[in-house]
Amino acid sequence: MAPHPPICKFFSRPKTTHHTVLWLFLGLLCCALVATVDSRAVVVAHRGHGCSLPLCDSTVPENSIEAFLKGIDLGVDRVELDTWLTADSQIVVVHGGDPLPFHGDLREYVVVKNQSGSVPQIENTHFNCLLKYPIKEPWAADPNRPSLSEYESVEYENEATPSRPLPLFADVLQAVCSSKTTIQLEMKGNKQELGPLLLDLIEKTGTTKCIHGFSSFYWGNSSLSDFKLYNGDITADLLFPVVQNRLGIPLFLLFNNNNNPTPPASVITQLVGRYHASGVHLKFSEFDLPNKPSVLDEAKSHGYAVMSWFPGHTNETEDQLQELIDRGVTEICTNRPWVLLKMLNANKSFTWRMVVVVACSVGAVLGAGLLLYVLCRRRA
Repeated sequence: MAPHPPICKFFSRPKTTHHTVLWLFLGLLCCALVATVDSRAVVVAHRGHGCSLPLCDSTVPENSIEAFLKGIDLGVDRVELDTWLTADSQIVVVHGGDPLPFHGDLREYVVVKNQSGSVPQIENTHFNCLLKYPIKEPWAADPNRPSLSEYESVEYENEATPSRPLPLFADVLQAVCSSKTTIQLEMKGNKQELGPLLLDLIEKTGTTKCIHGFSSFYWGNSSLSDFKLYNGDITADLLFPVVQNRLGIPLFLLFNNNNNPTPPASVITQLVGRYHASGVHLKFSEFDLPNKPSVLDEAKSHGYAVMSWFPGHTNETEDQLQELIDRGVTEICTNRPWVLLKMLNANKSFTWRMVVVVACSVGAVLGAGLLLYVLCRRRA
């Protein structure tokens, strides 16, 4: 009888054969399990469906009910919105201008022509008076593509169709919180009572689970006197009244790096601790700097989140979004959520294709092994 080939000597040992098949099977199972874990970046739709100001391409007015519903239909994880307090303590949803010295200038956001001709300021105006100023048509929906100065002018009269008033936060809660999408809530202005009033409304409407967190650029108080005011001068610390709030809604520190450079990672960690915050939100340009990946490492080691955000008047590119993903940023607040979702879904499809390739390869190896096993057994 001809001697057995070496491969048959391997298969002649039952335990070895069984263990080999078992380990190959477990390896295939692990590949499949890893692929089913959704590790894609969290998509946060800036101002509901992206910025609608000049240079942005959202075709629905930002911070409108329609924008939030559009974001939900896209399948985003969160919608981001901005809140202010009016003169009669109503919480209105709109981005608004800088709190100082204008108290929420609305020249970019509402049509003032044929009204008073003057630009309303949120904090100095009652909500009923704000209702007469309709939201502007998105820049991308205006076929004339006006310049920034034209769009901000009191003579601009292209209002959104149908005419939409500025929404109250209570109405946004009703529209959004019936879905699985959560809200990233940014607080703006000079009125420190905004936070407590938000808590009261959220508690009254039973929508705590709908709120992912509070954030603001306006923070810095006496207990932080040994730190810079990284976002410039403020008249009110909007985050301090909601630190460790009764509803357990997390806090996030926003940095704009306009007035002062964003601090080193170790200082960010100290600030997060002072505010008992759950994370920080950094401008996308911060991740272009060589030392900024250390913020991600620092955050991971101390257990807080880092989100990258794009400002208004920005139409970010796929390359910019991909760079953030490649750097390991896991939460992105974007003006173009439809673009980011398409990129992430393409990456997920590629991952599944790789799993199929691995599965077929392992299956082929198993099949070949079993065939050799049968042939060797026949020769025995």
